[in-house]
Amino acid sequence: MSYSTINVVNTKSVRAVHEVQNSWGSAPAIWNYLSTCFLGLSHMPLGFGAEGEAALHRLWALVTDKQVPWHLRLCHAWTFDYVVCPPERLVELAQACESAGAEIKRLYPNRVNHWPAFSYHLAKLPRLSRRVVGVGLTCTSVSDIWLEWHGDPRPHSIFEICGRS
Repeated sequence: MSYSTINVVNTKSVRAVHEVQNSWGSAPAIWNYLSTCFLGLSHMPLGFGAEGEAALHRLWALVTDKQVPWHLRLCHAWTFDYVVCPPERLVELAQACESAGAEIKRLYPNRVNHWPAFSYHLAKLPRLSRRVVGVGLTCTSVSDIWLEWHGDPRPHSIFEICGRS
C-alpha cells in the first residue's frame, strides 16, 4: 500500500518526520473535494485525453483562484512537487489542514482523509533549525520526489504558489 510522508526539507537533505498509510487520503482527498466543489465534477480529473488534460489544468489553476478559500488553496499547493511551507508559517498550514480535513470529512464521511492528521503532526513539530527550508509533503510513495533530492531544484513556498507571500 502506498503512503504519504511529511518531510523536513533542509538546504541539502530531507528527513521524513511522519508517515500515513494509504496515500488516497492526501492529495486525492483534496483534489476530489476541489473538483467536486469548484469545478462541478463528480471526482478529480484523471488527465486522459484532451478533456481530461483540460480538467487537470483547471484543477491546478484553483491554487490561485480567489474564489477558493485560502485554507483550501494552501493545502492544494502543498500537494505540488517541490513545494514547502516555511517553518515560520507552519501554524497557519496546520490550521488550514484542520479546516480542509473537516470540510472533506463532511462531503466524504467514509473516505480516507489524512488532513486532520497532517494538522496534528505539523503542530507537534519541534522548533526547526535555521538550515530548514521548509516542510514538504510526499503525496505518494509511488513517486517520492524528495527521496533523491539534494538541494536542486530549490523548493517554492506554498505562499508564493498561492499568490500571497
